[in-house]
Amino acid sequence: MEALILLTGLVIVIFLLLHLRPLNEGEVKALAIKRRHNVIFKYYNFDMDEYAANKNFKKRMNPNGKFYEIDHDLHSFPSIAAALLKYKKHEWIIISFEKC
Repeated sequence: MEALILLTGLVIVIFLLLHLRPLNEGEVKALAIKRRHNVIFKYYNFDMDEYAANKNFKKRMNPNGKFYEIDHDLHSFPSIAAALLKYKKHEWIIISFEKC
């Protein structure tokens, strides 16, 4: 039992010695990059599932261009857009606007 207490105390002392100093410039940059990536990946978490498009809506899509309002979450939009354009014979450009 004493060995466990001694080992726990030693781990705490080592942890405190290694973590009491301020971060240097390289560590601050690395931490900032890591946090930025975490926020971006949390916000842009895209759905990898396949969706079937509404066939009637897909047939009515105008190859000459038109604005279509589709009310879906941002994370599922790429999969839905891919389903809408699957087997289309024309060149298509998709521009998406997100509203908060």
